[in-house]
Amino acid sequence: MHEHMGRQEVGKKDRCAECNSVQNLFIRQRKSTRKRRPCSFPNTILTGVDRPLKIPPHRNLLGKNPPGGLKLEDVIQGDDETQTMIREMVFLIEQSFTSTETYLTRFYALSKISEFSLRWDFEQYKRNIRSVSIMRNDLRRLSQWSQDIVKINLSSLVGLITLDARPLKQNLAPIPVECADQIKSHLHDLFNSIGNETLRDLRQCTNELNNAPKNLSEYCDHVLLIGTMRERQVGFRQNVATLDDMIALGDDQASQLSMDEQQLLLSIHSSLGAFNTSFVKSEEFRDQHHMRMVAGLHKEAQKLETDTLQTSNDLQTGILVDETADPQSALQRLEVLKSTVDSYTERMAVLDKQREIIRMDAIAYPNVQRCVVKYQNRVNNIDDFRPYVPLLNALCVPAMKPRHWKKLFTALGKRWTATLTLGQIMTMNLLQYAPQVMDISATANGEYGLETQLEKIKKIWAQMQFVLVRRKSGTTHILGGVEEIVETLEDNQALLQTMLASRFVVGIREEIEGWDRRMTQLPDLIDKWVKCQRGWMYLYAILTQTDIIRQLSNEAAQFISVDSSWKEVMKLVHENRTASDVWTFRALLSRWRRTMNSWICFRRSCKIIWRRSESSSPDSISCRTMCCYKFSLRRQMHVLFNHS
Repeated sequence: MHEHMGRQEVGKKDRCAECNSVQNLFIRQRKSTRKRRPCSFPNTILTGVDRPLKIPPHRNLLGKNPPGGLKLEDVIQGDDETQTMIREMVFLIEQSFTSTETYLTRFYALSKISEFSLRWDFEQYKRNIRSVSIMRNDLRRLSQWSQDIVKINLSSLVGLITLDARPLKQNLAPIPVECADQIKSHLHDLFNSIGNETLRDLRQCTNELNNAPKNLSEYCDHVLLIGTMRERQVGFRQNVATLDDMIALGDDQASQLSMDEQQLLLSIHSSLGAFNTSFVKSEEFRDQHHMRMVAGLHKEAQKLETDTLQTSNDLQTGILVDETADPQSALQRLEVLKSTVDSYTERMAVLDKQREIIRMDAIAYPNVQRCVVKYQNRVNNIDDFRPYVPLLNALCVPAMKPRHWKKLFTALGKRWTATLTLGQIMTMNLLQYAPQVMDISATANGEYGLETQLEKIKKIWAQMQFVLVRRKSGTTHILGGVEEIVETLEDNQALLQTMLASRFVVGIREEIEGWDRRMTQLPDLIDKWVKCQRGWMYLYAILTQTDIIRQLSNEAAQFISVDSSWKEVMKLVHENRTASDVWTFRALLSRWRRTMNSWICFRRSCKIIWRRSESSSPDSISCRTMCCYKFSLRRQMHVLFNHS
């Protein structure tokens, strides 16, 4: 019993006062009888005893007529007979204590009751103890202790000492009775708990066995259920046997079942019989439908083989093997097939499990195996190709020019030809040179970005046209406003300078620098063009007058040649107004500039002469002035055409 009880310290603070008194009854007497011995003097003997001693009358030991005037102490100490009597008394007292110690050993076994009461914890007992045999042993022990307590005498005389056992009996008697009552209550609670749980499980299992399967899957579950119920049947029988043991134990302890407990026991026995009947019927159903379920399993396996054959063919045809197909669409199709193949694998695993349940021979699935192998090969090919995707994306871009391919193949240690294919490139251990590939691709993309910006500049200037205005008098055109051209020119110059500062400009530096030079020279060209046009317009207004032509016939004839060239160039500009086309006439415009400068000098000389003569027209110029005018004109024309 003690090994099943919760251990508690002997010095537990909350133990009852009665238990303490019972314990002290044993310990205190044993200690006092051992250590305290009577001395030679009677007073010492009497005062040295813990508990009161009943000593017979001793007055007759002093004699009938003690002499008067004598001290009793002297008489006792000097009388041999008295000393002999004292020694006899001491011997009698010591013998009484020795007999008392021997008598008290009978009660040492009862100390276990006190120790048991100190360790007793009923709540812990209910949680830990569910065995009927343990409770039976505990009740037997408590019953034996009760019988031992009853046998204790209330008062016993041992020599000179009288022992009173009433406090001990009063303290020990309730302990086994109360503990036995608690164990009996736990016995009834445990009976109800096990009984209700068993009854509930019996009814539930009986209902499950009564559900007949309708297809192969339910049949396999039913077969597994029968195996489980066989184990549960053993457990139910053990529970019923335990309940019967509890009833027998209750009868032994005069603790009868209540009406509810008796009804619960009848329901359990009835439900157990119904369960056994349903279990036998389930086994018969399993044996009767075994062959039909075997045929159904073969049919499901054949259907699985047919389905996987179609999927296996899909893995070898269609978008998955078409080299021109969209890769993203092929990956999506492969993902769909992955789900299909996984479902086939799961179906095969389910069929194998069902085959094991109904104890069939192994079934081969060749189509399923081939389908899985083909799918796995496709996946492996994709996994092997996946590391090449970033490199191929880096190479398959419009930015890769022949110069970049040559640089790449130089790094690979191969010879580049324009007829190489992607498959041939992948056989050149491209992954080993991945950093070089990515660097070359980055450079090509950077150059491509600069080329794209340069193409935009070219497109702008290919569409940029000079504004030409027809003169009111004549058929020629003159240059109009150039503000828009100048503004665009400044923006493009800033962009070209940014492009030249880029680290990717190496491959196209020469072309960008050429455009930068054009942009730098164009403002000077426009400025000179405007100055030439202004000079031509001024001289045209003078040298086309009849009087001037008559007086300066040679100079006027030469101006006509210059005027014809001007009009011819402006006609070409009118037909091709774009700025890029006008740049081709730059040399001619340079000649105009020198010609107009000469005419401007001539015009200044004429103004000086006119101012000196204080005349408003050439008609009133004197002969001397006209000679000076002709001389200056010839000199300027000579310088002009010599430079031309």
